[in-house]
Amino acid sequence: MSPRGTDTRDVDNSFARARMEDARAFRLQAAITADRIGAAAGRKAAASSAALAAIAAADAACAAALGLAWKGEHTQGHTLLRRVNGSAEAAAALQRLVGSKTSWQYLQQPVSEASLAKALRQADKIIEFAEKLLRSR
Repeated sequence: MSPRGTDTRDVDNSFARARMEDARAFRLQAAITADRIGAAAGRKAAASSAALAAIAAADAACAAALGLAWKGEHTQGHTLLRRVNGSAEAAAALQRLVGSKTSWQYLQQPVSEASLAKALRQADKIIEFAEKLLRSR
């Protein structure tokens, strides 16, 4: 599926800052859930929160660098992030992480401890990239 031109919308720096706050909140939620609810359900919830953190951080990065936000299918959001200079690693992490999001949230796919750790690392990679962009603006 290729992105269409209508899959983005114009946004400003206040949007970028708000989405960065969302990313941090979802990442904190993922950490707390992973720490306090060790069962399979906790891992699924934590991994899902990591995916939401990654999406919000990608929104912040795109808003800061391009003045655009993705509004299409989440699985294609990495295509806009790839337009940001230096984003290859973050965009690849977003693509991998969001690719699992639906399975975790709706299809009862179990999340192993290793998969959760990987999801958290991928979210952190995107958050760090977005924070770097926001600091430079």
